[in-house]
Amino acid sequence: IRSGILVGAVMLAFAPFLGNTVLGDARAIAPLCALAPALPFIAIGNAFHGYFNGVKQISKSAFTSLIEQAVRILSTLFVLEAFRNATTEALCLILVICNAASEAFSCVILALFYRLSLKKAPKQRKYRNYLKARFIGITVPIAVSSLVRSALTTTEHLLIPICLRKNGLDYESSLAKYGIVSGMALPVLLYPMALLSSFASITIAELSARASSGECMSTIRATVSRGLSFALLYGIGCSAIIMYLSTPLGYALYNSAEAGDLIRILSPLIFFMYLDHISDGMLKGLDKQNYVMKVNILDASLSVLFAILLIPRFGIYGFIASLYLCECLNCFFSFGRLFIMIKPELTLLHSLFLPLSAAIISIKTVSVLSIPFGGILALIGASALLYIMLLKLTGALCIFSHPSGART
Repeated sequence: IRSGILVGAVMLAFAPFLGNTVLGDARAIAPLCALAPALPFIAIGNAFHGYFNGVKQISKSAFTSLIEQAVRILSTLFVLEAFRNATTEALCLILVICNAASEAFSCVILALFYRLSLKKAPKQRKYRNYLKARFIGITVPIAVSSLVRSALTTTEHLLIPICLRKNGLDYESSLAKYGIVSGMALPVLLYPMALLSSFASITIAELSARASSGECMSTIRATVSRGLSFALLYGIGCSAIIMYLSTPLGYALYNSAEAGDLIRILSPLIFFMYLDHISDGMLKGLDKQNYVMKVNILDASLSVLFAILLIPRFGIYGFIASLYLCECLNCFFSFGRLFIMIKPELTLLHSLFLPLSAAIISIKTVSVLSIPFGGILALIGASALLYIMLLKLTGALCIFSHPSGART
């Protein structure tokens, strides 16, 4: 609570400086001031999410996240419809207020769940001092690393429009191009990650419990193998479906052909993003969170470097190239470290070739039979269902059927 209030107060006090000097646009001052009161709720909400992940009550955290997204989406649609004639500055301010309200609403729900959870939890004080020391030992390095990474990421976001202007775009066009990639294309790629994030949170708690209890390596290896297999199958399927439906998605969501093109160009990145996400979670569960933060700092540093080197020369495609380079490197270091540590039981046939073949067959089949379907949701559902059926038929799901993780 204190950190959220402190950061919110600092943002409120420095909003004019951030808007006029750092961002170079006085119109950003009002949204920054509106965002400041939401920071304490965001801080408290993250603490509650961490608590529910730690006590393996992921359903409460996931349910609250869904409610938060629903409130944000519904309020945004209502605002855009009710204030369609408002100025751009006014709409931005109102949308920021809607986001802040959804964060506050989510925090209240999490607080209620937390109170109910405490009534059922047994009171244990025996290891209080030990846990406090361990908590500080884990959180302080992560907090410092997170601050460094956030500073680098903020620098990157500030540099991208500036570098786009060096490529020949004017101020408005550079912001528009950056907005299409970061505000339209990337959210489509990241939306399916909600399911993977819940799975990763469960895996972190499970691996942490297994490692701390001294379970044998074969059991941990089986857990890691199932987690990585799920990420690979899920990432390949999402990447193929989104690539196939990129143009319809661009028109359905944004009424923009350019957004659809960028979604298609970025869709292969899903595979690396999802594999990196689950690998990071498993490394944290195995007490390698400091390594994960070092890799993330390296990723953020390279993002700044690539923005300076590539975007002024290649424009928005330089930004896309930097996304691919940084995400592939991040995935290589995280997955590589996990693979060396655990040596998971994965095969190219079941982890790559069969899922890729199933994805191609499913989208090709749906494309041929697409006339009877009545919308993009039906196309997504049909493609996903056929993909899962093909995975089952080809035996790519067999690792989830054996507790040991070994294939038969």
